[in-house]
Amino acid sequence: AEKAEKFRMAEGIRNLAVNPPKNLFECFQMTLVFYGFQQFFDATDIRTMGRLDQLALPFYEKESDLQYVKELVYQYILEIDAIQAAANMPFALAGTDGNGVSQVNAMSYILLEAYAATKLPDTKLHILWTPDMPEDFLTLCMQCIRDGGNSLVFINNEKMVDGLIKLGLE
Repeated sequence: AEKAEKFRMAEGIRNLAVNPPKNLFECFQMTLVFYGFQQFFDATDIRTMGRLDQLALPFYEKESDLQYVKELVYQYILEIDAIQAAANMPFALAGTDGNGVSQVNAMSYILLEAYAATKLPDTKLHILWTPDMPEDFLTLCMQCIRDGGNSLVFINNEKMVDGLIKLGLE
């Protein structure tokens, strides 16, 4: 990274080698590193790496520049598309907590808005639908579809949880 004069990337990699991510940039960097290790070294096709909006929320809350966050998220989605992930985009948004309450948050909106702006029809984003999903978030999902530039995969969160419980994963 340093040889390519990508100093921020090099600094992040050095930190991640011995510490957890300290900011949103390193959070995204860690997901890309983890994905690379799983896919290319462990030869495991990852269908999902979890709910990105939940994973990134604590790091987002530490950021003070919303424009920077939006640009970073946009570039991150382009990076995922560039690696041509087997599951198209191995992340989901929304879903519920253990009590069945919707977990749509500020990062859910930022990620979905950036995804919509990329117009990537082959990179699919998983949306964990719940009956109490905020109407404006669902409207934003539908706008992505109507615009024809993206491809969302809707997963019924309740049925997914039922299936996991049947597999013994509580």
